[in-house]
Amino acid sequence: MAEISDETYKVFEEAYAFLNTRLFEGTLPKCLITFQRQSRLMGYVSFGRWKNKQNNSVDELAINPEYFANFPLEEILQTLCHEMVHVWQAHFGTPTRNGYHNHQWSQKMKSIGLMPSSTGRPGGQVVGQRMLDYVIEGAPFEQAVKDLIQKGFELIWVDNISITPKTPFPITSKNVSLSASSQADESIIQGQVKEIDLGVDMDAFTAAIEESLSADYPSEVVTSRPNKPSSKIKYYCSNCFSQVWGKSGLNIVCGECIKPFIQDT
Repeated sequence: MAEISDETYKVFEEAYAFLNTRLFEGTLPKCLITFQRQSRLMGYVSFGRWKNKQNNSVDELAINPEYFANFPLEEILQTLCHEMVHVWQAHFGTPTRNGYHNHQWSQKMKSIGLMPSSTGRPGGQVVGQRMLDYVIEGAPFEQAVKDLIQKGFELIWVDNISITPKTPFPITSKNVSLSASSQADESIIQGQVKEIDLGVDMDAFTAAIEESLSADYPSEVVTSRPNKPSSKIKYYCSNCFSQVWGKSGLNIVCGECIKPFIQDT
């Protein structure tokens, strides 16, 4: 009989390997997959977070098990693939500032069949500091997930104290982005948007990309976190990305670059 820890983590290692082959041509390095119950987080990737005695390092890809019991397998695998695109960009692409979803990341998401959207719906912005995605009908991700589930992918153990979806809606998530998209970005997608009833409360979740939890740690990318009520708004310099906090609607300029600060809404 397999050990409980082995069989619980093995299904995600197998899913990572399968999706790596189908969607990334097997190019992604192995990750250390963990379960993390960080409050109100669906998942994240932290680059180079683990190392061994030989000083070899690997990335950590974490999934929150509190979502396992009541969310569709496709939604859980969607979170996994979102993080895999961050892994791809870290190793083979050119990320911009910590946590920002740039056009290269966005194009890679589209190429595997996940459409970035600042609203979680068709027509949302496709780049920004905060971003999730929805499934493109007929694209590679949809078929790969169908094949993976047909091969027997299932969760053997699920968290007994789990998050329960609330009001049903036909997409994956909601959030706000900073950068505008163009119609040309949408036109390169082959296939149509697939609306999926995931049963998630739209008001309960936003997509978020955060900077590293500490300057001493490798960069960490957070997949999803709800907004917290706050009277403080983050602003960042449009040139050097320095950050300040203040009330909404401030008109401020960076003293170093003499460039305007942009409100992170």
